Amino acid sequence: MRFSRSATAIIAGLALAGTATLPAWAFQSANDEVQAINAELVPTNQEVQAELSRLNERLEAGRKASFYSATASSEYLAAKRYYEFGRYDEAIAHAQAGESALPSIPNWPDTASR
Repeated sequence: MRFSRSATAIIAGLALAGTATLPAWAFQSANDEVQAINAELVPTNQEVQAELSRLNERLEAGRKASFYSATASSEYLAAKRYYEFGRYDEAIAHAQAGESALPSIPNWPDTASR
């Protein structure tokens, strides 16, 4: 099937015009209002390290007292893995889940007094 040169030129011109006008209207907001930015606070490297060390201390104290929590241990490993990948928000979430999986026993070491 052969198209004439003028038909091909018209189709090419319409395609070019369609892509050229896209940036003019594609990024405008309604009523030219400023759109809100949904920003998340990502924990710092030091905050994640502190949370991981606190969880590790509690796990070690539990191990010395012959207590083992598979959930807390797996959450610690997941938090450590995410920390190594630089995904601090997910690392802190797993570390906090590990902390909540451990029972609140009065003789856990107090890391705040150090």
